[in-house]
Amino acid sequence: MSKKLAINENALKNDIIRKRVDASFELIPTKEELLWIALIFVGLAFISFFIQRARLRFKVFDIECNDEQFENALKMTREELKWSILTKQKSYVRAARRWDWSLSWGESITIKRKGR
Repeated sequence: MSKKLAINENALKNDIIRKRVDASFELIPTKEELLWIALIFVGLAFISFFIQRARLRFKVFDIECNDEQFENALKMTREELKWSILTKQKSYVRAARRWDWSLSWGESITIKRKGR
């Protein structure tokens, strides 16, 4: 009798474990659900890519100015836009602005001077 009881207890434990395992497998999405989830995230990635690509625009301005005018314009721009000058050479200037609450991750600018 004790053998039958032990076997029944083991069978009962196995049934309980199987039910818990089966219940946890119900939470795993089907192939179709996984495909839809993947398509949603891929779609969001493409949308984000095109938004960022549209924001990243390179602009070239050809202007003529002397050194004093250039320095004044650089000083005014630095103060107005809160730029930090990273590198300042005769032929180019690199500046950047850190992240702030204006929905910008920060910006960087390089100004190249021709003939310097």
